[in-house]
Amino acid sequence: LMEYYPDDVIRGFEMAGHLVGADQAIIGIKGKHKDVIEILEERINALGVSDYVKIGILPDGQSASLNPDLKMYKCELECDFSDVVIRPGMSCDIELVKHAYDKVLYCPMQCVTRVNGVPCVYVQEGREWIARPVEVGLDNNRMIHLVSGVAKGDVIMMAPPVRESKDAGQKDAPPKTAKPADTRR
Repeated sequence: LMEYYPDDVIRGFEMAGHLVGADQAIIGIKGKHKDVIEILEERINALGVSDYVKIGILPDGQSASLNPDLKMYKCELECDFSDVVIRPGMSCDIELVKHAYDKVLYCPMQCVTRVNGVPCVYVQEGREWIARPVEVGLDNNRMIHLVSGVAKGDVIMMAPPVRESKDAGQKDAPPKTAKPADTRR
């Protein structure tokens, strides 16, 4: 749909975004569709809506490892698309921007894990990885805002360690420190 009717899709997102009062309309598309992304970017610029309509690359929405708190909601909008070729039953992804920040610290969602119910990231201190509590802000299902707990330049572990408990597959809290894997052979 996006490949064959890019102008209609872009105008539909623009209209839906304005309808709900969003600061920005973001068209969500999986990164594997590079040719469609290229078409959409070209048409967004040609239509002169690049200040309002953006393209957001989506992670695998079914992967809880990318975002364990991911919640997907079905949403239906009714719009008068008299000049747009969108028919009932067609689907799309839309991201409505609630807040926009100019300068923030952020990291991929999978870097943040909960240790005893507290959001933490594993930060490298010397040769060890230490679980450091962080205050998190908003996220876009790919990146999460780190309000406090880390500083610019801190090295954060991309895949926090997880331990399986011996009881019925329940997970217990990771250790306070984790050492990096020895990659020497």
